Amino acid sequence: MRPAEPRSVLNACNNRLYFTELEDWKIIQYVVEKAKKAEFPVRRRKFFSECKAATKVRRPIRVMEERFLTALAPKLVKMSGFDTETKVRVLFALSVPIDPEFLEEVIKVSIEIRVSEKGLICTYRNKNVILRRQPAVKQNMLASGSNYFGSEGGLTEFPLLVPKLHGAERVQINVKVEDEEPSSSTPTPTLQTMSVKSVLERIRDVIGSLNLQPLLGVFEKFYTASAVCTDKKSQVSSISMALETALTLSVLQISSPVTPQPGPESMSLKNYLTTFKRIVFDFEYHEFSVLRERICEIEQSMKGGDERIAISTIEQVFETLLVMISC
Repeated sequence: MRPAEPRSVLNACNNRLYFTELEDWKIIQYVVEKAKKAEFPVRRRKFFSECKAATKVRRPIRVMEERFLTALAPKLVKMSGFDTETKVRVLFALSVPIDPEFLEEVIKVSIEIRVSEKGLICTYRNKNVILRRQPAVKQNMLASGSNYFGSEGGLTEFPLLVPKLHGAERVQINVKVEDEEPSSSTPTPTLQTMSVKSVLERIRDVIGSLNLQPLLGVFEKFYTASAVCTDKKSQVSSISMALETALTLSVLQISSPVTPQPGPESMSLKNYLTTFKRIVFDFEYHEFSVLRERICEIEQSMKGGDERIAISTIEQVFETLLVMISC
């Protein structure tokens, strides 16, 4: 019978440095190939379990994961064999913090991203694809005070969704990050457990993402007013007024046969519905479950129905949303 391996040898085999160059390269190739196609952050434990099966690397899953995070990811961003976009997609998909030096490289090639205070990529935008992590973190890892990074002067703000830009459709992909080990003690988010300021900022992102200046201008007015309010009821009132005004302007733009100003086209019913669908679906409150079902019903009725009826139904749903926020 073969004698048992000494514990020191077993520890060495499980050490993250105990990988051959061929094994490292197999892992990198697998990660890059899968991450380029990923439209959302993956569950790392499951990802590396599949990586182990595909690459035939005989290491514990946790060890492979640690190896990639501590050694291979930093090595990957410095490799000349992969373009910057591929590297960003890998960091986004695997939830790997971005290095400040690599961030500068990303900015130079006009890839726009939003980074959290922990260095994770919250929003990635390039070409016709926008990938967004939920929930978006409001601060970044640099001391610049802005959440947005782009090519102009190193900093720029960009909308999360542009319905139509120079005739090209933008693709919006909402993603939900699931914890590796979800805690049963974590409560389901509700309107009561989230501050008014947080709700206001998230709705501001949704309205602002339409890239329509009338809506954004009106909302900014109420956003600024509510920022100085210490009374919660006053803040909620500002939220409701801003949303109601945005709703009214949206209806006017749909009804108007003429685009009010050059640039973005008038909102179509589809974009109009998408706006409020994002509000209801992005806010993962259990109180919104009925609204989510109603939105889906509206989408079905739109396929062959009257737009006016659909818009009227959307207004009813939106009114219910305002009531929920005000409660």
